[in-house]
Amino acid sequence: MESQAVRPGRPRAAVVVGCLVAMFITAPGQTFVVSTFSDALASDLGLTLERLGLAYLLGTLGSALCLTAVGSAADRIGPRKMIGGASLGLALAGLAFQSASGFASLTLAFFLLRLTGQGAISMASSHALALRFDATLGRMEGLRGATVALAIATVPQLSVALIASTGWRSAATVLTLSAAALGVAAAVFLIDPDPEPASGEVEGDEAWRRSFDLAAARRTPVFWVLIAFVAAQAAVVTGVHFHLLPILAEAGASAGEAARTYMTYAGAGLAATLLGGLLADRSRPGPLLGGSMLLLGLGAVLLDRWPGPLGSHVAMGVLGVAQGIGAATHGPTLARFFGRRHHGAIRGAAGTAAVAGSAAAPWVTGLLMERSGSFEPPLLMMGTASFALALLCKAIRDPAAPDALRT
Repeated sequence: MESQAVRPGRPRAAVVVGCLVAMFITAPGQTFVVSTFSDALASDLGLTLERLGLAYLLGTLGSALCLTAVGSAADRIGPRKMIGGASLGLALAGLAFQSASGFASLTLAFFLLRLTGQGAISMASSHALALRFDATLGRMEGLRGATVALAIATVPQLSVALIASTGWRSAATVLTLSAAALGVAAAVFLIDPDPEPASGEVEGDEAWRRSFDLAAARRTPVFWVLIAFVAAQAAVVTGVHFHLLPILAEAGASAGEAARTYMTYAGAGLAATLLGGLLADRSRPGPLLGGSMLLLGLGAVLLDRWPGPLGSHVAMGVLGVAQGIGAATHGPTLARFFGRRHHGAIRGAAGTAAVAGSAAAPWVTGLLMERSGSFEPPLLMMGTASFALALLCKAIRDPAAPDALRT
């Protein structure tokens, strides 16, 4: 029996499609698309790769600081208005991006891209599903994660083709304005309009009535384990993706082979998110999240220890499985452990951790590589940290807090 936390609105199938569309259009704000602009930006704006990476770091960190507030706003106005408003913000971000002329303006553009595309829209799409589903929320999150895999497999190739044919400024405009139009359409026609419980449901719906607010959630140890998990997963995946070509070149793979490993990653991630969502609805989250961290660490270590094309594809496939299972399990766990009334704020706090991890990882990875002359130290560090967090995942239990911690 699904949760009826919101007043009946759109058909559930329409809500799911709307959330999948919303997740797909985050691509222009995701690292796997932004990275396709790196060479053109460095050349046209006269920036070194170090300065380019710093602009990305500052913009991403700035957006991370805003996401908890964005999540709280989503609790008040609902995911429909959040997705629609953030989609318009994505269009503004695209205009800022294509107008960038130097370090400061590019940093601002990165901030807007990451806040809207990678942050607010992604968070709101998960929030919309959590308000509508309960028993099958894992499967719905699995579908949402599979949409990311589809975007990884398709949008970077489209971006590269647009940059080559029309230039990076026109490519940025086309990608962001198209995504924004789809996001607004999804919000208007597909997403539930009202985040409030229907009359009489407050007393009867446990998922809505007995919920932690963000302050209460922060007083539970499991909250911090889940926050550490999402930050570490984002850091490892983004650190690898941002430096993928030089990492695999060091391992003996050509640039063309390195690009093809994205397809392996996307395919493995697609299958894993669907399976992970099914498992998340039927199993305890601790073992699933712990297994995800073990695979994440294994993938990072394999990138360093197994040179050549085969090893590169195996490592990226393992990373795809790890990310897929983790993403499909983490979102439903937050909703089921802490309830729905303040889910936006709690999901926003997790988003802050994820974006912060994804901001810091490329810079730290590059710094360690420059100081050591090899990607071995950062990759082994990723593996060690992941294995340690896998052990912490054993402590993941439903907080089952006393009434004093709930609202």
